[in-house]
Amino acid sequence: MGPGRGRFLVLEGPDGSGKSTQALRLVRTLDRSHGNVLHVRDPGGTRVNKKIREILLDRGHGELSPMAE
Repeated sequence: MGPGRGRFLVLEGPDGSGKSTQALRLVRTLDRSHGNVLHVRDPGGTRVNKKIREILLDRGHGELSPMAE
């Protein structure tokens, strides 16, 4: 890879399968060995997206309608 080029890695799986845990471990490992790692989540990355994520993950809101999904 040339300068300024990077890789985009995606971890997928069902809710509660440990994606966040594994992502953090991967970020720490890559940061130690290569540095300059950017960790993002979907939705996430901005203040508004983080709030949306909190709402979507809050079980107190009950089930989302198909239209909302």
